[in-house]
Amino acid sequence: MRQCLTAVRTLAPAVLGLGPDAPAPAIFIEQNDPLRLTAEEYAADTEHSGLDQIDRLAIWARVGARVVDFPYVQPALSAGQQPDDRLIYAAVDYPGEAVDAALLHDHLQSFFGISVLKGAAEPPGGEAARQIAALADRTAPVSLLRMEPALEWLRASRDAAGFDSFRDLAREAAR
Repeated sequence: MRQCLTAVRTLAPAVLGLGPDAPAPAIFIEQNDPLRLTAEEYAADTEHSGLDQIDRLAIWARVGARVVDFPYVQPALSAGQQPDDRLIYAAVDYPGEAVDAALLHDHLQSFFGISVLKGAAEPPGGEAARQIAALADRTAPVSLLRMEPALEWLRASRDAAGFDSFRDLAREAAR
């Protein structure tokens, strides 16, 4: 993973013609939200990947990933699928403590259009349109939440039952 991040950090500024002193590009990632997965989903993904869900978040936290404090839902990837609300959206190498809402709007609009919808039109009232509209109406920046306090909370066996998502836990643990 570190080699991939190093490659992106090196190649992206060069490809964009920004020069060697350009800041590292912000990298947005989707991760499983261990608090949104069923016990069966958690176990299946851990077995498939060979890596526990909490350990995976800890690895990303060590390379600087922070949770985007926005109710992200991955739109349906095909007509036969449903939107997926069991994910965390995070940023790596983003400077500052928050992402400008307009920048996140433009990023998600592009990401959804290219990577999720693959150029197809989304049905009216779709998940991508809902999130893009919410960001278009937002003036406040979107906070980036450190993962470490929430990971410490989980590892200390504190009760996470009152939290709907890892994002909610990260927000509370940061207080």
